[in-house]
Amino acid sequence: MDDQPFEHLVEASRVRSIRFHWFLPPDAPDVPLIETMYQRAIEIEPAEIARRIAVIEKGRGATVRVTAPNGTDFTCKIPQNAHMHRNTGEATKEKVRDAGSVRDREEELPAARTKHH
Repeated sequence: MDDQPFEHLVEASRVRSIRFHWFLPPDAPDVPLIETMYQRAIEIEPAEIARRIAVIEKGRGATVRVTAPNGTDFTCKIPQNAHMHRNTGEATKEKVRDAGSVRDREEELPAARTKHH
């Protein structure tokens, strides 16, 4: 059984798509924080998201260290040839005209959220 039928339909038809993600954590105390984060993300203009993605793209080939007050501390290397999905929340024909993959024709809301494939 195919586990991603929607992606295959988008790929076969060359249409654009919008998917909405609003995942909430299993820990009830964290829910208001995550909901607020998503609400604020939806309000960011596509041009600002594109600017932020461009900054991240310049990090290809770099080693990045991420730390946070909660104790998060990890380091990773961004491959020089890493593909960056330019998910700005804007699904215009012009934006996806030269899409390199089905994911490049999908916009996910809130835009530019971190995702793992």
